[in-house]
Parts: sequence; structure tokens; C-alpha cells
Amino acid sequence: RIGGLDALLDWPSVLAAGEQQRVAFARLFLARPSYVFLDEATTALEPNNERKLYEQLRASVKIVVSVGHRAMLSKYHTHVLELLGEGKWRLDKIESGGQS
Repeated sequence: RIGGLDALLDWPSVLAAGEQQRVAFARLFLARPSYVFLDEATTALEPNNERKLYEQLRASVKIVVSVGHRAMLSKYHTHVLELLGEGKWRLDKIESGGQS
């Protein structure tokens, strides 16, 4: 569809947002890092794909720090840092320990 693996294209105009996010996760898993920082990494994915990717992250990456606005993301983490404004914040341990 795109002319092969060596094709040079304007990828944001070729791939949908969800496709771009899945490609980013593929690159992450191929790199095999010990830790990752994610910023709204699954906003364009449906819940089932989001679940599968976060489960794979838990299985393969030691430390995952992610920024997100969806409350359901907390089930994939052990702690939640909430920024309250005016320099205030709250750190909560998730009772389930990040297990879904």
C-alpha cells in the first residue's frame, strides 16, 4: 500500500492516528528498553488494543511512566501521580498493584 519498507512519505498524512500509535509501540517493543515514558500513547486506540499493548508493556518493560487523561489507564500502573494545580500534587498507590 505504501511502496515498501524504504518508502519516504509524510507518515502523519498516510497513517491514521491509531496506526501511528501501533507503529510507535512496535518500535518500542523491538528496542526492548528497560524503561519508557509515554505521553497519551493510546488515545487513538480502542480499549481492547490499549489493554493488549499495556499488558505487553508490563511483561517486557521494567518501568513504565505514562501521562494520560483516561482513568482506566490506572489499572495498568502501580502508582498515580495527580497534579492538582498551584504546585500541589498527590501520589497514590493503586491497591490492585497494577493488575487488571
